Amino acid sequence: MFVRLGRFDVARRVWVLAGAVLVLVVSCWACSGLPGRLSYGGFMAPAAEATRAADAIRNEVGEGGADVLVTFRSKELTASRPAFREAVEDALRRAPKGAVDRATTAWSSANPLLVSLDQHATVVPILLKGDGETGRTQSYLALRDTLRAPGFEVTWTGPSAIISEIVQRSQRDLVRTELMVLPLMMLLMVFVFRGVVAALLPVVTGVLATAAALAALRAVADVIEVPYVTVNLVVAIGLAAGVDAGLLIVSRFREELRAGRTPAEAVAITVDTAGRTVALSGVVMTFIAVGLAFFPLGFVRALGIGAAAGLLVGALVTVTVLPALLFCLGERVDALSPAWLRRQGGRRDGAL
Repeated sequence: MFVRLGRFDVARRVWVLAGAVLVLVVSCWACSGLPGRLSYGGFMAPAAEATRAADAIRNEVGEGGADVLVTFRSKELTASRPAFREAVEDALRRAPKGAVDRATTAWSSANPLLVSLDQHATVVPILLKGDGETGRTQSYLALRDTLRAPGFEVTWTGPSAIISEIVQRSQRDLVRTELMVLPLMMLLMVFVFRGVVAALLPVVTGVLATAAALAALRAVADVIEVPYVTVNLVVAIGLAAGVDAGLLIVSRFREELRAGRTPAEAVAITVDTAGRTVALSGVVMTFIAVGLAFFPLGFVRALGIGAAAGLLVGALVTVTVLPALLFCLGERVDALSPAWLRRQGGRRDGAL
């Protein structure tokens, strides 16, 4: 079966590569609509007791919960001064329309625990408006950008503030991954493969797997919650799985060429050996990832769907697209190989 698949990759290489380009284009187009559909929630099961308790506090008790805690601190004024109270209440009155559901101050509740011991700070618990965690976090962002009190230091904490910070950190980490980790990974593979062309080939697998995984998240984003942090994990899984599988295929193909095989023979043997291993591993890991899709947490469910798509596509690309590319390159797979790396690699050809 895998020998025939390898021969198919060689005979229909143009169609295989054209299909890969089409999948990449469609996946990138689908991914373009993903950021606007990502969620700030997905970390609590809808039917969990904790979720029901939080909803009861919000809808029935009201005074016992808060989405965000705002601290107003003044170096000069104390909470007993009318100017302190006026500044805080004026800031709350100027909050964006539709952002605040209920704000509890030390004066409206007559609760002395909302004032610091030195009397220079007060905490205001705020319930936010919005549909679900995503809507409330968006209300928090609007409130944070506009809530000001001249002469006061305003700080934030609470569930919505923490979730927002997690999302912002995950977005920065994703950019850092793209700008730092990928170039470092490329340098490492150039050293391992002793050539630029050979090092680039596993990246093709990783990119296609990652694009397919993100496209899968876009496809389900209208049905289930897809948190921002899921994107980071799915990108990492897609790249890791694709590159790892690509390493096996490229290494085996080069070994067969060095053994005197023609490119067509090397592709068939590579797919029948390393390709069989990659395919089996990909299918097993895909089934494991699919199991995560049955968890009640939106975060875990989205991770399972994205990971399953990335792992499955990565395995398929490794036994179809990558062999077709290798046949087209043939002996040129070792092109752009620095002389000093070739000399070092000559003593270690059997190690890989």
